[in-house]
Amino acid sequence: MMAGKWGVWFASNRMPTEDIDRLARETEALGYDTLWYPEAMAYEAMAMGGYLLGRTTKLKLATGIANIYVRDPSAATQGHNTLNSLYDGRFILGLSNYRNCWLGLGFTTDDLDGNGSDRFLDAMVVWGTEAAIRARLQAHFDAGADHVAIQPFDPAGGAAPDWNALATFAPGG
Repeated sequence: MMAGKWGVWFASNRMPTEDIDRLARETEALGYDTLWYPEAMAYEAMAMGGYLLGRTTKLKLATGIANIYVRDPSAATQGHNTLNSLYDGRFILGLSNYRNCWLGLGFTTDDLDGNGSDRFLDAMVVWGTEAAIRARLQAHFDAGADHVAIQPFDPAGGAAPDWNALATFAPGG
């Protein structure tokens, strides 16, 4: 399953269902290819995938990531296959360990401890003017990325995304 060129990653753990519905609908309407969501403290990954797939028609839904420590391999495979069978192959099951991925990319344990080092945060979080953000997103593609996902944080720290950033950085925007 290809994720497409543009994605949105957003933690839905603190969001009420009406905002989760809105995020999926707007992500699809704005032309993004994939909506990524984590499995952390609230919603179970497969159930959330089914819920969101049922509310969209072409948007791919991807776990980013499902918890490998609580996921039985057989059940994970069955859940993945079932959702793809029911929803035209639009589900991507991401299973991994973030910390090991970052270490594999050259970050150190010191970079990852606590709230993260400035080096780590500057590498992971794009910020600045609209032009600076667009240039940094394009730099990922120029470096060979075939998929880039934005994470539209609410600058005030709220549970919902920054709806304006979601629209501003939409494909073709």
